[in-house]
Amino acid sequence: MTVQYYTSLLTHHPELLLGSAAFWILPNRAARGDFVLAAIFVGFTLLVVQYHRNEYYRTWSETCLHAMVTLGTGLVALVLNAVLYRSSPWHPLSQHPGPFWNRITEIPLALSAYRRDRFLYVRDLHERYGKIVRIAPNAISINSSAAVNPIYGSSQCFNKSDAYDLHMKGDGLFFIKEREWHDLRRRSWNRAFSSEAMVNYRDVLVSTSQTLVDYLLRCSDRAGAVTLDTCLSHWSFDTMVGVVFGGKQSEESLMHTEDPFKIVEEARNALVAFEFLGHLQWLFHILKHFPSSQFRRFESFSTELARRRLEAKEVFVRDVFSFWVLSFIDKSPEDNIDIFLQLDAVADESDVKVEDLAVDSEVAIIAGTESVASMSSILFYFILTHQEWYHALRDELDTTFQESEFDVDVLDNLPILNAIIQEGMRLGSIFSGLQRVVPPEGAFIEGCFFPGGTLVGVPIYAQHTSEENFSPSPREFRPQRWLKGGLGPDSKINKSSMLTFSAGPFSCVGSKLAYKQIRTVLANVLLQLDVSFPPGFDPNVFWGGVRNLRATILTEHLMVNVKPRDGRI
Repeated sequence: MTVQYYTSLLTHHPELLLGSAAFWILPNRAARGDFVLAAIFVGFTLLVVQYHRNEYYRTWSETCLHAMVTLGTGLVALVLNAVLYRSSPWHPLSQHPGPFWNRITEIPLALSAYRRDRFLYVRDLHERYGKIVRIAPNAISINSSAAVNPIYGSSQCFNKSDAYDLHMKGDGLFFIKEREWHDLRRRSWNRAFSSEAMVNYRDVLVSTSQTLVDYLLRCSDRAGAVTLDTCLSHWSFDTMVGVVFGGKQSEESLMHTEDPFKIVEEARNALVAFEFLGHLQWLFHILKHFPSSQFRRFESFSTELARRRLEAKEVFVRDVFSFWVLSFIDKSPEDNIDIFLQLDAVADESDVKVEDLAVDSEVAIIAGTESVASMSSILFYFILTHQEWYHALRDELDTTFQESEFDVDVLDNLPILNAIIQEGMRLGSIFSGLQRVVPPEGAFIEGCFFPGGTLVGVPIYAQHTSEENFSPSPREFRPQRWLKGGLGPDSKINKSSMLTFSAGPFSCVGSKLAYKQIRTVLANVLLQLDVSFPPGFDPNVFWGGVRNLRATILTEHLMVNVKPRDGRI
C-alpha cells in the first residue's frame, strides 16, 4: 500500500522527482541566482504553455496558479533534499559540531554579517562547541594558530572562496581567487607598495596629515566637539587619492569640501554589500543587474577615477596607478620617466584594461579609506581611554622631534608608538575569518581531514583574544606586552596568530602603507594638538558600536575636543 501510494504520488506529481533529482545531480555546485531565476521563469512559461495547449484549466489565472504550484512543489522537494542531506550523518562534515540551522543554511551567518557582529558570533560558537565548528553547510571555522600556515601562510596556501567573486567588470587583484593568477597580478602591486616606492608617498602622507590637523581645528572652531572618525575618513580618502592617483583626481579634497556627495558613505555601503552578499551569492547575482545597485554606483565612480588618471596631463608623484598601467604594457618605471608620470601617451594602448584598473581603484579606495580610518579611530579611542599611554606617547614624540624636523621614517622605530599600534590592531581587528577553499585532494588540518571544496577559515578576533596566543589579559589594552620585558615572565605573544592583514600570498599588499599612514596621523595630531573627550561623551558607547564586515565599521561617532598645543601651531 505504501509503495503504491508513493508510486501514485510520483506519477501524478513528477515535479517531486525532478526537484529531488536536481539536488542529487548537482549537490555541491553553487548556481548563480540570475541563472536560476531565468531557469525558473523559463520553466514557469513552459508549464503555462503546456497547460494551456492541453486545456487543463479554463482560465489563464487558473493556468498560471497551477503552474506556480507545480514549480513550487519541485523547489520544495529540492530544498527538503538539501536539508535532509546536510543534516544527515552521511554529509562529509557531519562529525564536526555546530548549530542545527548552520548545518543546513548560510542564513544564520549572513544575518550575523548583516548585524555586523559576526566576529562575536563566531567567537561564541567556538566557546560553545570547541576548536573546530561547522558554521555553515560547507564551511568550517578552526580556532587554532596551527591552522594559519596551511590555510593562509604557506606558498601552497588555499585559494579564496566564491565570497570574493563579487566584481562585475574587470579582474581586480582583491577578487582573484586562484593563487597562481593572483601571484602574477600582484607583482605590480608589490612594486607599488614596496619599501622603495614608499619614498614617493612621503610628501602625500605628511601633507594630508597636516591638512587633517587644520581640518580638526576648523571644525572645532565651528562646532566645538569634533566628529573624529568622520574627519579621519575624509583624511584617509584624500591620502589614497594622492598615493594612488597622483593627487589630482577630485575637484577638491574631502577635508576641504566635507564630502558633499557622500563618497565615503558610498564606499562603506559597498563594503557592507560585499560582506553580506558574500554569503548569499545567488542573491548578489540578481541584485547586481539593477541599475541603481550599490555595486554599479561605486564601480562607476571608480571607473571615472581610472579614466581621468589615464588622461591626466600632470601628476606630481610616482603614484600606484602608474605601476598598474606599466604592468599592462610590459614596461618598468625605469624605462621612461615621462611615461611613468604621464600616462596619456599610453592611454590608447590596447593592452591597458580600464575595467581591471577600475576594479583595482575601487579596492584601493575602499581598503585604504575605510580600513585605515576605522583603525585610526580605534587607536585614538584606546589612547584617550588610557591616559597613561596618551602621555607616554606624547613624551616619546616630543623627545624624538625636539631638535629635528618631522620625519615619517623615524616613526618606524619608535617603540611606544608601535607598541600602541600593534595592541590596537590586535584588539581592533574584529574579523571572523577569511574563507579559503580546501584543494580537490583534500587536506589534514589540526588532525582532521577535510574533503576538497570545503570552506575553511581561522577566526581572527578569536585568535587575537585567546589566552593561548596573548597572555595575560588577552582582552585588555596593554601595549607593554609588545615592549621589552612584556607583561612579566609569563607574558606570551604569538606573532604568527596576528592576522590583521592576513598572511602569506593573499595577505594585504598595502600593509606597509597602512602602517605608515597610521603612524603619521597619530604622530602629527598628537604633536600639534591636545585631544580629549568632550563633557558627557561616553567612550563605551563608541566601542559598543564597533562592528565588522570586510573591514571594521563604526556605527557610533568618536567625539573629541581639540585645541592647539602651546607653541606648536
